[in-house]
Amino acid sequence: MSTKRTGHTNSSERILGIPVSLLSLNTLTDKALLALDTAGAPFTVAFANPHSIVVSRRDEVFRRALESASVVAPDGTGIVIASALHGRGIRKRITGFDFFEGFSRILNERGGRRCFFLGSSRKTLDRLQVRFEKLYPSITFAGSYSPPYREKFSKEETAAMVAAVNAAKADVLWISLTAPKQEKWMHLNAASMDVKVIGAIGAVFDYFAGNIRRPGKLWRACGLEWFPRLLQEPRRLWRRNFVSSLHFMYLTTMERNRRHAGYRQSFPEREIDLPESPFALLGRMEEETARQRLNDSMTREDRKESLLTKDNF
Repeated sequence: MSTKRTGHTNSSERILGIPVSLLSLNTLTDKALLALDTAGAPFTVAFANPHSIVVSRRDEVFRRALESASVVAPDGTGIVIASALHGRGIRKRITGFDFFEGFSRILNERGGRRCFFLGSSRKTLDRLQVRFEKLYPSITFAGSYSPPYREKFSKEETAAMVAAVNAAKADVLWISLTAPKQEKWMHLNAASMDVKVIGAIGAVFDYFAGNIRRPGKLWRACGLEWFPRLLQEPRRLWRRNFVSSLHFMYLTTMERNRRHAGYRQSFPEREIDLPESPFALLGRMEEETARQRLNDSMTREDRKESLLTKDNF
């Protein structure tokens, strides 16, 4: 059994209190590859979008799950916008599919690794296995497990899931239980599993198996990948795309305003000496010249008066 990981292993910035990664996809992949040959707790990867961050504000276990993950990648255009709004460094989103695909491609090139898949239906897992073994023949498909479809698993069900993962002797565990259930399950059970890397990747199983068609590159490049997905699954996604996203932007805007207000209060207003304008300088010179002429004139009159006084005596 591995010891529990504490803290984040990567550079991150706080988005409404959640530490979201500043790593590029390549750097994230490199860290996951390094973890395969490193002793210790599993390297855990979660993906945050505006909906998940809003949910984490009222779900304490989910919040702790995100805070304890090795990396929380910025999956969502709203995260990038929020970072820019605060003048910070997240410039590009990283989706679960991007990480899964890129990491699997490198594992296949190197060979000798084993992957286990937890979540989704048996039909989806079977279809996923066929495609995975075809695309990545150098990776061993170590097994899969389709848990009961319910909001919360019993202790017995959780124990069976952990036992299946450990029996497979996998290096990598991919979890698809939907958020926030998958992140909480990963957080509560990572220390009990003998794997090196765990990725909570949401709907990636359905995409990879072909159950859901992933939006094209143009949609993704424009940050509008959510729109075709909404059209495919309106009943499941309308709330997160409208209610949660608007709530998220409201919260980040209010946080920005509070930060700016606090910054202004920490520096009290004071008068600043500005450079004198050319027009003011010319006016001051004219006044000085007129004053000097007046003084000269008064001096001449004083001299005349003094001479007259001497003549009288």
